[in-house]
Amino acid sequence: MPKIVWLTDIHMTLPDETVNGRDPAAALTRCIDHILRHHADADLAAVTGDLADTGAAEEYARVRAELDRLPMPVAVTLGNHDRTDGHRAVFGEAEGAALGHASLSVDLGERWRCLLLDTNGTDASQGDLAIDRLDWLAAELDAARQRRCVLLLHHPPARIGLPAFDAIGLREGARLGLAAVLGRHRERLALIGFGHCHMSIAGAVAGIPMVGMGSVLYRVRPDFEGNGFDPVPWDPGVYGVILLGPAGPVVHTVATG
Repeated sequence: MPKIVWLTDIHMTLPDETVNGRDPAAALTRCIDHILRHHADADLAAVTGDLADTGAAEEYARVRAELDRLPMPVAVTLGNHDRTDGHRAVFGEAEGAALGHASLSVDLGERWRCLLLDTNGTDASQGDLAIDRLDWLAAELDAARQRRCVLLLHHPPARIGLPAFDAIGLREGARLGLAAVLGRHRERLALIGFGHCHMSIAGAVAGIPMVGMGSVLYRVRPDFEGNGFDPVPWDPGVYGVILLGPAGPVVHTVATG
């Protein structure tokens, strides 16, 4: 069955810099080493945004040097920490580049299509989806024909119930526009996966299962009383393994430590 390894929220820095006391380069190396040992047979590696912490081209170069170690094709889209110019200088142009976004579509055999949707907006505090991105998504879903689809993006496609995260999620108009596209194609969509929140979350949007994946760098735990989130100090970071079986997708969270 097709297999996708799924990385998100790498937050690569310049050399000798850290994020909340964590070394993103060491975390990504540990993740890639783990994939090479256990999932080198995957059909695709998908990265759902926040590759870089500040968007500098050198940060993307450090990420690419590690991703280039993988034997399978790699598909990348952007998150709120990313910058289009820095990403494009290192990774080149995605399918949606002519429309100004880094979205792309990958077919996995005759039964599955993986779509990566760029939710990077002009305001780093919120994700966004201009109408051209929604039109691109709708066209790709229409063109999938007999294939079922997995949609991967950075920001949650719906509110998750933690005000601190919902305030930095997709802009409301983008959320509503996305829900309308999803609702029209719910029979074709088998799974929606997102990052951004650095923690495991499961739910549904427009009747479609959605799953949030923890960060390669570190996970957080929800603080429902304080309506926020706290980093887990001992966490080594995680990545996802998506198995596309005949009954539908199964998502595993794999710790790298």
